[in-house]
Amino acid sequence: MKKIISCGFFATLISVTYGYSKPEYAPEYVPPAASGQAEIKVGAEGADLSGAWTIRLDDEKKPVGEQEQWFDQMGFKEKINLPDALQNAGFGSPVTVDTEWMGVSGHHLWFTKKYDKYREEGNIKVPFFLQPERRFIGDAWYQKTIVIGKDAPKNKDLILALERPHWSSTVWLDGEEIGTNNSLGVPHVFNLGKNLNRGAHNLVVKVNNTLLLPVGSRAHSVSDETQGAWNGIIGDINLSWRAPVFIQHVKVETDYRTRSAKLELFIENNTGAAQKAGVQVLDQKKALNLSAGLNEIAMTVNFGAEAELWREFHPVLHDLDISLKSNFGAESKELKVGLRSIEAEGQKFLVNGNETFMRGTLDCCIFPKTGYPPMDKETWLEHLGKMKASGINHVRFHSWCPPKAAFEAGDELGMYLMPEIHIWGNPSDPAFGTWVVDEGKRIIDEYGNHPSFIFFTHGNEPWRGELNSTFLSNLTKELRTYDSRMLHTASANTIQSEFDEFTCTTQPRGRNGWKGVGFNVPHNNPFIQHEAGQWCAYPNFDEMKKYIGPLKPKNFEIFLEQAEENGVLPLWKRFLHASGKLQMLCYKEDCEAALASDGISGTQLLGISDFSGQGTSLVGYLDAFMDEKGYFTKAQFFKFWNWSVPLARMSSYVYKNADSLNVPVIYAYFGEGELKNQTLIWEVKDASGKVCIADEFMSLDIKSGRNQVGAISTSLKSLSAPANYTLLLRLKGTEVENSWEFMVCEDAPKTKPGNVMVHRKMDAELEAALKAGKSVLFMPEEYSRAHPKLSFEPVYWNKFLFAHNKDRVTLGLLIDDAHPVFNNFPTAEHTTWGWENILGNSYGLVMQELPQDGIIVRPIDDWNENRQLGFIMEYKVGKGKILVCMADLFKLKDHDPAARQLLNSLLGYMNSRAFAPDTEMQLKDLSDALSYSSNTSMMLNIGARIQAVNHAWKKSQGQAIDGDEGTDWLGKFDGSGFITIDLGKETTLQGLLLTNTNLKEFEVYHGNDLKNLTMVTLKDADFKDCMSLTLDADAATSSKKVWFKGESVGRYLRIYIKSLHGRTIKFGEIDVIFVIM
Repeated sequence: MKKIISCGFFATLISVTYGYSKPEYAPEYVPPAASGQAEIKVGAEGADLSGAWTIRLDDEKKPVGEQEQWFDQMGFKEKINLPDALQNAGFGSPVTVDTEWMGVSGHHLWFTKKYDKYREEGNIKVPFFLQPERRFIGDAWYQKTIVIGKDAPKNKDLILALERPHWSSTVWLDGEEIGTNNSLGVPHVFNLGKNLNRGAHNLVVKVNNTLLLPVGSRAHSVSDETQGAWNGIIGDINLSWRAPVFIQHVKVETDYRTRSAKLELFIENNTGAAQKAGVQVLDQKKALNLSAGLNEIAMTVNFGAEAELWREFHPVLHDLDISLKSNFGAESKELKVGLRSIEAEGQKFLVNGNETFMRGTLDCCIFPKTGYPPMDKETWLEHLGKMKASGINHVRFHSWCPPKAAFEAGDELGMYLMPEIHIWGNPSDPAFGTWVVDEGKRIIDEYGNHPSFIFFTHGNEPWRGELNSTFLSNLTKELRTYDSRMLHTASANTIQSEFDEFTCTTQPRGRNGWKGVGFNVPHNNPFIQHEAGQWCAYPNFDEMKKYIGPLKPKNFEIFLEQAEENGVLPLWKRFLHASGKLQMLCYKEDCEAALASDGISGTQLLGISDFSGQGTSLVGYLDAFMDEKGYFTKAQFFKFWNWSVPLARMSSYVYKNADSLNVPVIYAYFGEGELKNQTLIWEVKDASGKVCIADEFMSLDIKSGRNQVGAISTSLKSLSAPANYTLLLRLKGTEVENSWEFMVCEDAPKTKPGNVMVHRKMDAELEAALKAGKSVLFMPEEYSRAHPKLSFEPVYWNKFLFAHNKDRVTLGLLIDDAHPVFNNFPTAEHTTWGWENILGNSYGLVMQELPQDGIIVRPIDDWNENRQLGFIMEYKVGKGKILVCMADLFKLKDHDPAARQLLNSLLGYMNSRAFAPDTEMQLKDLSDALSYSSNTSMMLNIGARIQAVNHAWKKSQGQAIDGDEGTDWLGKFDGSGFITIDLGKETTLQGLLLTNTNLKEFEVYHGNDLKNLTMVTLKDADFKDCMSLTLDADAATSSKKVWFKGESVGRYLRIYIKSLHGRTIKFGEIDVIFVIM
């Protein structure tokens, strides 16, 4: 086995102990060959049209098919098997550098130097999403010969049903156009006519997958970042015969109180004259006198007083058979219904009268095996079943509506589903016409009978503005009036209306509710937290070999290759597990804060599974295939995310020996009935599992909602310190339990240096001490702020999409927890709560030429950077020894017991014989590393340069866009000033990021004509429009995002300064925020 020295202790350990080998890439995809004849007989029972069709692709830019009357051609040269997408069958063009993608976030970054080799022919790799082998956007023509048999019925219409074409379908029969359908969410149904001649007929379907309507190119219904912009038909394709008197639609509204259902039967009579008919529902019969046209028939059926209700715990379904008889034959419909209601009462959701908390996650239409959603119930049962095993009872389908099979699976599993109209953008756009309203009603009509269809939203994060607010308010009112079986809200997050039955927004959410604080909810109706979580872990490169279909993880290949180039690839499994443990720590805090907070009725996590688009967001403990990654299980997640969860509302996870543990206990219970006379046991266990302290809460009657159990109050003096402990809550006689790890530090651990020299500057004194053979604890106070700022929380969503977010850029720590430096500071291999405050006040060191073997604590860099980072390192320097710590623990020790404990442990180690580093280092290399300058600035990446400045302050102007926050551009201010930046080419921006600036009031201009730039409308702190923006004085020591009202396009950017906090202009850094959503 090869010993890898360059990657340090951990790399050597993995290489020697685990036999490291490079992860496998995805195998080559071989498209399936079409088989059979593109011809089918249509008999008395109709026909299944799946199988061989002929296909012809139109020109993507200038289609000619209709002009050349392809609809009248009896067969094309090539074949395809449907249902499928044509790209999956090997049609379309190979991906090139010029491929135009549908809604790709951050695409401009691909054209920076970092990705040069991935734009070369033969090595095209896009880092933003799963990459299809082939690509086609336009008109695809599908043809099949249908042969009407002698047994075909007379006087019945032949109905063609296409389930889930993408997007619009136009149908011709024997050269005659039948019609067009452009629904994204429901089957396309066409009437081919009656009494067709026996024999062969030419059926042609044109499918167009361009962006036909402005649903938003990033909407998950159409975007390449999620299911992909495929062309095809992926569901049932069939022909059936329909009598002139038929059941068009059935609406079932159940009443759980009376165990009954009110039916509305919509019966179509297309004979042109009155007709007699009879309908039977269960044991009820009714004679009908049908007028010509559409007839609405009301009936009520009873299921019996003992009929079981439908809910998440017992999703009981009842058969509802409906038959219609007329002179034209008999027709039947078989439905499965659930007796359930969903109501909003104050801030609560009531399902069948019982308070219910929505433990949600998002489904973003990511299906890596095919690139499109499954259409069979079995796959959906598996898909949703993995969510349910994680404690999930609620799924939001972000900007898309799933097919019938998903609702059927949701019905059987007891899941509360929230489909959406397929929009992420501007729903009031006049180009829609009535499509948005019509599509909403189509979705309700098609799927509204499913008991799992419990919420309906009208799109994701629509653009703010009066037009959209008015439009969505009217839409919500209209759809509520149209169907009240589900609860409606205007949108997910950005716009609320007076007709909303519940609220779904981002506030409150996040870490401000952690550690026992909880949330104050400013909403009067039920509130669901929008897209909570979004905490990332390092990539699981073993996942790549699972991509056996037409979508390939070229993004993972880039991450892997860059990790290999930077020497961290051998550590990837350790990175994955260490970052994953921290990720789950953060999710646990999010979930428990929501469960404990009055006024929160649900949370939609984003998410328990990875999101493979928008730059790749590795936010789940499940991968894109919904499989566990190895560092956490569904059963573990279930413990804190289910309907019966004991909660210890700990205000801290770090204590001193002299402290007491005072912890309020809440029991969040949203199950059925009450839990009478229960005993809740609490225990404090040490690392070996030994119970050190224990007690119990007895005679508890746990009711629906949040139960205030009492408080744990105990002294910690009896516990050994320093040590980590676990607080466990468990419900006696059940499997219900929950736990929290915490740290107990010594009351006053010694922090006197002893024989160790403590130093903070890279100077001659340090060099002399090392030459003299001294031991030095080096905690540098002077270093480039281009080094990544550390944080306890990991990367949010991903650094590609939020490159302007410099507060969370790493994924926690990888710690050599067995190293003797931690003899007096208990830790794990991953980040634990003892590191929280330490990380929040420090930076990671980009190692540059420093030897990696000296790293003891290693920050895990974002996978888009994969830099070698160090936090605690030890080296031999000549006769001397140095331990580098990137946090000044002396400054932290007086208010953070963990920092004091770590300092004690470092000094104790350095004053012992164990401090004997054998990795040699040159002090110059450390000095060079501290002066590291990054190129993470977007300005640098796009090659921006200073075009012009006010005459009074030209000195050091380049430092405003040099990528280093530590270098300031200082200049004289004479009452006004400006800076103009050439972005290199026309660029679409959404805002600016200003770091360490003393600007007070300023304006922004942007455009292509330097002499006539356009003033940009900005957003103030309340997100209201403004032409000039005023910053607070704290901008001088922080980063401030300046958001534009919308997208702004242009090559030149100008900031016009009207006033300052002070007399001298100061810019640490000016950067741009590209369009991200």
